[in-house]
Amino acid sequence: MRRLTTSQKILPSSEPTGMRIANSKGVPGTLGCLATTLHSRQTVLLSSWHVLYGNGAKDGDDVWRVDEIGVGREYSRCGTTLYGKIGTVQFGGEEYYLDCAVASYIPSMQKSNVSLPVVDGQSSAQPDDRVMKTGAATGITRGSVIDIQHSDYAWIAGLPYPARGQILVQPTHCKTPFSAAGDSGAVIIDGAGRAVALLWGTNSRGQGVACPIAPVLYALNLSLETTHNL
Repeated sequence: MRRLTTSQKILPSSEPTGMRIANSKGVPGTLGCLATTLHSRQTVLLSSWHVLYGNGAKDGDDVWRVDEIGVGREYSRCGTTLYGKIGTVQFGGEEYYLDCAVASYIPSMQKSNVSLPVVDGQSSAQPDDRVMKTGAATGITRGSVIDIQHSDYAWIAGLPYPARGQILVQPTHCKTPFSAAGDSGAVIIDGAGRAVALLWGTNSRGQGVACPIAPVLYALNLSLETTHNL
């Protein structure tokens, strides 16, 4: 299973995309949405752990918004890493693999002209649910949930780790992948705009692999109910 870390050319500005971000070590990914910490009521940026902490990034390191400017890129500081979780957790009597983290939020990043999905709380994915995501690499893509207890392997520092309890999403159009490198951190939402999963991987069939949102919010002590999206 590939974690979605490879930098890819951003789509034209006319195509809605998730906000492209990069950590202090240059690892690229997507900002999924804003969330609120339950312990401090702080607004934070939700993404994947391997995006915010990959290649040795640490707590307090800068996180950058990446914008395409002509043939180059412009980097704007949008926050600093706070905390995250990579590995397994017990939630509701089940074991789940998580790849999730948060960074602080700088309000000035609202000037960005890229879009994020509207997240209206959370829900649980069910087989055959129609879902979508907005990623920095592939923009808006749609698919259907084909497994809510998918088991796979995540490669961390060159070693495979079991990734149980995952959401597997089949792309709606067989010639268009649901996700690709650079989309990690995107929030997968259902037809009602509710978050159901946090994307972190893909496979050779273009299917997306994601952590269910409920254990993500539990592990990070977050709420999406009062999120103010960009």
